[in-house]
Amino acid sequence: MSKAAKVSANIPLLRTKVKIYSAILAVLALSMYIYVFFLHGLDWFLIATALVVSVISAKMYTGFRSYLITLNNINEILINANKGQFNQRITRIKGQGEVGKVAWELNEFFDILENYFNEVDTCFSYAVENNFSRPTFPIALPGLLKLSLEHINKSLDAMSKNVEYISQNALNSDLYELNINNLINDLHSTQEDFTKITKEVSQVDKLAKDNVANTQTSRAAVKEINTSLKNINDNAVSVVEVVNSLNQDSQKIATALSSITAIADQTNLLALNASIEAARAGENGRGFAVVADEVKALSSNTKEIADGISSILNSFSQRVGEITTQAEQSVHLTTSANDLMGNVDENIEALLASAIETTECVNTAKDQASGSLVKADLMVYKQNAYRAVSNDDAIESRELVSLDYHECQFGQWYYGEQGEHFNNRASFSAIESPYQNVHESIRQALNHRDENWQGDMKVRNHIVESIRKMEASSQALFGKIDVLVLEKTA
Repeated sequence: MSKAAKVSANIPLLRTKVKIYSAILAVLALSMYIYVFFLHGLDWFLIATALVVSVISAKMYTGFRSYLITLNNINEILINANKGQFNQRITRIKGQGEVGKVAWELNEFFDILENYFNEVDTCFSYAVENNFSRPTFPIALPGLLKLSLEHINKSLDAMSKNVEYISQNALNSDLYELNINNLINDLHSTQEDFTKITKEVSQVDKLAKDNVANTQTSRAAVKEINTSLKNINDNAVSVVEVVNSLNQDSQKIATALSSITAIADQTNLLALNASIEAARAGENGRGFAVVADEVKALSSNTKEIADGISSILNSFSQRVGEITTQAEQSVHLTTSANDLMGNVDENIEALLASAIETTECVNTAKDQASGSLVKADLMVYKQNAYRAVSNDDAIESRELVSLDYHECQFGQWYYGEQGEHFNNRASFSAIESPYQNVHESIRQALNHRDENWQGDMKVRNHIVESIRKMEASSQALFGKIDVLVLEKTA
């Protein structure tokens, strides 16, 4: 209760005052009547005057009583109004003049207040359910109350837009969280696929290198076989030439034997003639006959020997002919085989070139797959960073992005054995700086996240700026990786 209210509470109410004033008038009238009665005796005028005063006193009390009842009702209604109850009204105020007018105006005021609060309550009861389709209707209300309802309508519009914005943000947040979770899972799956591809490409690379080695060995063997076939062909040609020479010599011997046979035949004929002549000479020709017989026998033996040699030469010539035919066939076969081996050599050379080109392509694919794999590692790392910065519950993601830059997946590749495959390139060392900048930007964003980012716009701006630096460093890092792969595969 205020000081003014306490002061007013110590002043007698109007009802009490009226009672007091009426009682005073009645007492004065009675006192005056008693006083006059004792001084002057019975005086009808004074008695009438005292009665009039008493009647006036009673009339004043009863006349003011209706006003007092109305004022009491006004007081009770105002007391209830202070308690938030505006549904009561003052009745039976007809003929009460100014008091009735006050009561009427007060009723009007409570009607306006009740209408005002009904409008406010109705629109806010809808607003509680996130339904802002029911505004207030300020047309029937006057002055500040009308202005207040107009302001409430503007506030409802702002609240509606704010709820839409919050709902959109909540939806976006849910979709973002769902997208991040699925994206991280997809990227993990992509990582595994790239790892498998890298292993398979490494196996293909090994097989291609083995094919190159085997093809080179086969090429050397084919060249050796080709050389051997050429030597065999040359030997076969030489054999044919020798056999042809033997055949020619055999024919010459056969000719000589034919001459010997003819001489033997002539000698035999001469020996026969000599024997005939010795027979004619008788005893004198007996010695000559013996010589003629011996010559005849020698001629016969020579012919037999020449015939035997001729038979042997004929057989030899036949066999030499067969050998010549076989030697010529061998020359033909070795020539065909040599041609075939030449084709095989050409095919092996083409196969070797193809195997070498395949090895180069496999190495290029292997390097590109390795570059894509580390890019996927970096994308997973960034998505975990977004999760850690945007969600307090993403503990696992925060732990992953809080690792030292030597320990994350990308760092294990860069500083580990797999990075040694590239570290002899000039662009390899250029990767380290933007990679460390990515880690540092995320660390700064997480540190700002632990501050009062919800209440301080500057802190939120620092978080966004750190993430922006992370993305810029990431783009630079991707470019360096592309340059490294191109340099390796050039």
